[in-house]
Amino acid sequence: MRLTRNQVWGNSTGVRIPPSPSKYKFKESGYEAEVLEALQPLHLETFVITSFRLEVIDRVKQLSPQITIGFLIDAKTIDLLPDANSLNEKLNAIAVDFLAPNWQILDHPIVAQLSPQIFWVWTVNEAIVMQQLIAEARSRDRQIAAIITDEPEMGFAMASSRNAANPD
Repeated sequence: MRLTRNQVWGNSTGVRIPPSPSKYKFKESGYEAEVLEALQPLHLETFVITSFRLEVIDRVKQLSPQITIGFLIDAKTIDLLPDANSLNEKLNAIAVDFLAPNWQILDHPIVAQLSPQIFWVWTVNEAIVMQQLIAEARSRDRQIAAIITDEPEMGFAMASSRNAANPD
């Protein structure tokens, strides 16, 4: 069983760090029930599970509807996806909570057509990209709800300075 943990920060109302461990990415299918059983004592409602595999997030949502789930998309998989309408039907049927596109495909035409337009963008380690995403978080039709990074200190500093300069 291989799961990946990332630090997740930020949302449209300010900076937060979910309880740790908080985010797991399924790299394979077939062991969803075992993972959920192992996580059960740790309050499943505090977890976020993501996968590139629709069958994994569907199975997780069936087994534990209270878990927040996200569909991962990257440059390798975007062209393998069905058309946006078919994919939206699947995402809505599963009740996906957010989309998790790699930052490099955030402006891809297919991503713009997907629903929900709530994004956890990954993996943003470049200051200029992070700055642009923080600035855009409240300014577009899509919602940048979280930025996944290996550089959380940089993100905290940028978000804090932006919040200080532009209080709501």
